[in-house]
Amino acid sequence: MMPTFKERFDELFQESDKTQEEFGCLFNANKNQVYNWRSGLGEPDTAMLVLIAQACHVSVDWLTGNTNLRTPVNTLIQQRIHSDLTTLPPKALEEIEEFEKFLQFKYNKK
Repeated sequence: MMPTFKERFDELFQESDKTQEEFGCLFNANKNQVYNWRSGLGEPDTAMLVLIAQACHVSVDWLTGNTNLRTPVNTLIQQRIHSDLTTLPPKALEEIEEFEKFLQFKYNKK
């Protein structure tokens, strides 16, 4: 069974070494909201979930217990791209840019 929002949120809070008030300031929540979410007395709305995930550098899917992949996919892709491309020659980088344009065209068609 996947963890709940309450469990994931409490995990992030414990890792932060902050007070509830300080932790809430990361995503514009007050200490009462943080307390309630940690206690399972409700959950934030969608917009707040996004703010929490961004502030804590986790994916919304991880935060809500839909996946065990903690880091957002876009971040993983960017890390992979930047780490692997640094040794490529300029011509290879140009080809990658062209391929990216091709994929954008192919998959963004309506």
